[in-house]
Amino acid sequence: MSNIKQSGQLTTKKKKLANEKNILKISISLALVFAISLIINSSLFAQALGGGFSQSYMFRSPGGRPSGMAGAFTGVANDAYAIYYNPAGLSFLEYNPSIFVSSKSVGYGRAFSTLVYGQEIMPNLGIGAGLTNFMGGSFIARDVNGNPYGEVTDMHFGANVAASYSMEFMSLGVGLKYLNNTLTNSNIGGTGFGVDIGMKSNVDLGKFGSYSLGACVQNIGGMMLWDGEDVEAQDLLPYCVRIGVGMEFPLNASTIETRSEVTGELETVTKAATRYVLLDFDMVHYQFSVAPEFIVGFDANLHEIIAFRGGLCLWGEKEGETQFLPWTTWSGGFALRPSPYLDLPFTLSIEYNISNEYVSYTGLGHQITLMFAF
Repeated sequence: MSNIKQSGQLTTKKKKLANEKNILKISISLALVFAISLIINSSLFAQALGGGFSQSYMFRSPGGRPSGMAGAFTGVANDAYAIYYNPAGLSFLEYNPSIFVSSKSVGYGRAFSTLVYGQEIMPNLGIGAGLTNFMGGSFIARDVNGNPYGEVTDMHFGANVAASYSMEFMSLGVGLKYLNNTLTNSNIGGTGFGVDIGMKSNVDLGKFGSYSLGACVQNIGGMMLWDGEDVEAQDLLPYCVRIGVGMEFPLNASTIETRSEVTGELETVTKAATRYVLLDFDMVHYQFSVAPEFIVGFDANLHEIIAFRGGLCLWGEKEGETQFLPWTTWSGGFALRPSPYLDLPFTLSIEYNISNEYVSYTGLGHQITLMFAF
């Protein structure tokens, strides 16, 4: 009788391994097909569309973890900030809601702030929403004759909503954005919209961790409509194509044996690791850029109360030419999670990042993020 049970257990494990291999092959094939189609479409769009870089502040990297990884987050996309990188990641969030508040100082009186929410609202369905505010600084406005007539401030506001649904081996996500740009103390302003579409595929490798593939096209059909005295125009929003591969390496993974509720056979279940290292390799291509950027980022959770992050552009454009290690995009930071030592009704994470910022006094940008998970 024991031989029969052992045979059944081996058969179950073989089937599970075969299924994982099949899912791996299917997900890779889908990701490659999707990536190739995105690259082809991006070339076609680049030929068909013109215009400038209206609302290009949206391509800044918001959020503690993704910004700390230099924006390499398309493949990982595992917190509420997925709404800005790959909305397909929202269906992998926890059922309990999480809220993030972030602010980044970028010099000369400019600041970039976000407020983001995300959660799974039912099995396989996740949603997210975000508000962004970019204060572009103040300056003295002048009339056509060069005479000053007052100080104006360039204010940008954005509102995003997104949803994602996951199937057996992949998830699809769609995000909608509303944009508003106002020049204070003037009658000049504009409103706009855009659509983001993404996909993500996760493969669980048990105690060996997991890997994921993600791709996203941002600002599909995006447009800004301007209105004001003697001003009436429209700008196409620059689109962005993102493709990423994420990997998680558990540091304290463990397994337990339990009986299947369906077959009654013993099954090996891997408990989620609380200490792990995340890696993400992203290719990011902005419209009108000479070449795509290739960025690598990591998030090392070496202990339950602290994590270290960093990221770097390995290949990209600098001053109109492509080169290895252009140092145009880099960042580093850490996260502190004091919740185990505090009697709080939620989980708290305090995160800090430093990154390059060309238009600032020091050439550096500083970002603080607070995360509340309920």
